[in-house]
Order: sequence, then structure tokens, then C-alpha cells
Amino acid sequence: MAECRIHIAILDTSPVVVEGLASLLMQAEKHYAIHRARSLHDIAGRDPYHSLQVVLAGLDQIRDQQEAFLELRESYMDTAWIGISLDGKEKLPEGLSNIISLQDTAQQIAQQVAAFVSGCTCKEQETGELTEREIEVLALLVQGYSNKDVAEKLFISPHTVITHRKNLVEKTGIRSLSGLTIYAITKNIISLDSLSRD
Repeated sequence: MAECRIHIAILDTSPVVVEGLASLLMQAEKHYAIHRARSLHDIAGRDPYHSLQVVLAGLDQIRDQQEAFLELRESYMDTAWIGISLDGKEKLPEGLSNIISLQDTAQQIAQQVAAFVSGCTCKEQETGELTEREIEVLALLVQGYSNKDVAEKLFISPHTVITHRKNLVEKTGIRSLSGLTIYAITKNIISLDSLSRD
């Protein structure tokens, strides 16, 4: 199914912004493949066989490296470059297709990104739904339990926990624990209160 993935890069220095947008986009479309980047150099060094359809880029990074950005933009002519704004009041800088605001709703952001991508062409659709056991594993992991602790609590082997973790990454497209935490909160799998474990 990798051939039908819609590749999107998020370029920002804030892990909260990157993980939040990645989680939001993965919920909106299961065929998105999200790539995290900290600099324009990370985008330039990407594998050329995976074409990026969209790059979401923090406006500060675009402004700070305007010349390098415009040069890179020339190499990615088929890619939509969308600025990430804190409040949406900024003017559209040269070379960007659009601006999204972190003040927008999740639905508005997802729609603005979707407007710049061509849909997945594969016939097989992923359900992306987590099993009951995967939800239990996820809830414990984001509360800070180790694989061994999760295994003991759920009366399963550590190897089974690792398998469930791989399935979680495959189904959500999220690799980091902070990203999975945001996912679990937005899906009402856990509450913010449950994160403060004794």
C-alpha cells in the first residue's frame, strides 16, 4: 500500500506543532504519510522517489531562509507549500500556496491541506480502527508504562506488546510517544487527567 501514500512534510522547530498537525492529518486521511523536518535541509535531503505533495512550513523558517526556500521551491514545483501561522494574520509570503492558522479548527486545517492533494488511487481502503487490545496497550503506554509493565498489567507477553505497538504505528502513522499521546487524547481513549500517574 506504500505506493498509494500521499506524502506530506511538516517543517517546524516546535515538536508540539509538528506532532499536533501530524496527528490531526492522520485522523483526517489514513493514506497520508507524514514526514517531519526541522530544516529546509531535511526537505532537500529527502529520498527523491517519494514525491511530496504538500509541505507545511513554519512561517519563521520561511522568512529566516527566504532565499534558500525559494531555491528549494524551484526543485519542488509540483509540491504545494503551505505556511503555518500562529494567528492567521500574516500576509502570504512569496512562494507559498496558502497559509493555515493554528487558530483554525481541525476540520478547517484538514480541508485546506486536502485541497492541495490528489487522492489516493488504491482500491484497498484501510480501516485504521484499533482493536480493543490495541486501545488498552495504547492507553497504558501513553501513561508512561514500559512494555514490561503493560505486559504484566494485561497478562500478555512483552513480545505481544511490541507487536501491538507496531500495529499502532502502522494504523495511526504516528511513531513517537508524544504523537500517540495526542492521538489518544483526541480520540478520547484517555483524558488529560489520566496522564498524571502516581
